[in-house]
Amino acid sequence: MDSEYIELKPVPRQWLYLLAGIFLLSGVLLFVLWDRIPDPMPTHWGFSGEPDSFKPKTPGAVFGMIAAGGIPLGVVAPSVVYTTHYQAKHAHEGLPHKSVEEVDRIRATTNETVPLLANFMLALTALVIGAVTFSLLGFLRGPLLTGLVIAGIVLLLVWFVRDLMAAQRRVANVVGHDENSQNMHWGMFYYNRNDDRVLIEHGLGTTLNWANPGSWLLMGVVLMPLALIILVTVLN
Repeated sequence: MDSEYIELKPVPRQWLYLLAGIFLLSGVLLFVLWDRIPDPMPTHWGFSGEPDSFKPKTPGAVFGMIAAGGIPLGVVAPSVVYTTHYQAKHAHEGLPHKSVEEVDRIRATTNETVPLLANFMLALTALVIGAVTFSLLGFLRGPLLTGLVIAGIVLLLVWFVRDLMAAQRRVANVVGHDENSQNMHWGMFYYNRNDDRVLIEHGLGTTLNWANPGSWLLMGVVLMPLALIILVTVLN
């Protein structure tokens, strides 16, 4: 019965309303300040923060920029959060069978990390949508734009790692440590030279053992296509 396990908290819905509000606010600003958008309008910015590609200003082009910049995050964020919550809710079902202790660990981890993950994705979406919106309106450009975006991403990552480490300490206070959690560093990196495995089942899913060279090889294979796309984009 589900009652024998730690209670799983529902996903906080207010962040979904805030996520929708980010898109709505961007749309209102672009509509009200339409005349500030240049024609032709910028559609791509180089690393220096200066636009290097343009197209005629139309409603479709303007709001398409917001869609292209934010909808992927707007779709990924709820998908990740609700998938994580769903897996924790049904962790006691199916195979391989999990003990009460394992299910409790998954649920305790979900209770702590889902709100953190939701807030991180919300802030990242706000950063991306804000950068695109204010760039289109001419409020941000050049090195200031690049600096603010990079600084924003760095601060978000620092905040996320700090809070993730704190969340894992709270989980340990509830369900104790297991062998895997004792080898987690910075809240997300598993490092154990005495473990020959590359993939480690832990908490809500699978992570890599960064002490194993095979993990670096696997990550290189995964990231290679993305690196090639970025390289081609920069060179063009």
